[in-house]
Amino acid sequence: MAYDAYKQNKKPFAVNTLFSGKRSNPNIQGSILNITRENFTPGQLALGFICGICKELYDFMPINAEKKLIVASGNAVRKIPVMKQVIEDMFGLPVQVSYNKKEASVGAALFSTASI
Repeated sequence: MAYDAYKQNKKPFAVNTLFSGKRSNPNIQGSILNITRENFTPGQLALGFICGICKELYDFMPINAEKKLIVASGNAVRKIPVMKQVIEDMFGLPVQVSYNKKEASVGAALFSTASI
């Protein structure tokens, strides 16, 4: 449903996904804005959450002209195809999903060998 809303250029809700705040301000709470009778659909709600999550990443990760690709990991981007599309459109870069399905385990193993 979120993918359909995205493809139809339906404006998602403004969703702030800071449910637990952030390090600089742990008291920040999440919010959902711009809800109307006409746009209150499961697809636009889901799209709002996806865009909110991607916006957090965008604000956190500065992108410069040297970057050519984003490598994404995790089940959200792997199992929700519209999330990959939102990231590509928001950052203006292609997204490649990691081929490892247990990224944290692989990262920990690689880190342990590199830090010896």
